[in-house]
Amino acid sequence: AYTSASIFKTFVISAGMFGVMAVVGYTTNTDLTKFGSFLFMALIGIIIATLVNFFMHSARLDYIISIVGVLIFTGLTAYDVQKIKQIGNAGISDGDVMAKITVHAALSLYLDFLNLFLSLFKRFLTILNHLQKSPKIVAYNPSKIRAISLYITKQKVCQTTTIRQNNYH
Repeated sequence: AYTSASIFKTFVISAGMFGVMAVVGYTTNTDLTKFGSFLFMALIGIIIATLVNFFMHSARLDYIISIVGVLIFTGLTAYDVQKIKQIGNAGISDGDVMAKITVHAALSLYLDFLNLFLSLFKRFLTILNHLQKSPKIVAYNPSKIRAISLYITKQKVCQTTTIRQNNYH
């Protein structure tokens, strides 16, 4: 359950994060190559965790994967931009090699942005689904109050509590 407004908000947040990390990657003097191998290992770990969660259907693991995914893809954005800057400064004069490097660089940044967007969107959907499952009072009657509460995970099992009002005259 998502709306075009939630997609747009997620896109704007993703674009902002991507832009900030691209500027950080371009302007920082810190060598990010040591972080690149760590982030790539974390990416492999996220892929494995996603495959495991495909069979487990754990909401908590899905939540953790989305948060870690946001961190990994923001870091990879800075790393890839710095790598592109270093390749540009190398002064490669061969047109065919430069064309291949350009396509690879564009694809890397595109995948960073797409995965950042998807991780954020999955995170926002988790929050939205949690808010929709919060306990609510469904109906009020002077003699009875019925409240449906405790939606339990994906099975949507509910516990109904009936409270009878005491009549004192």
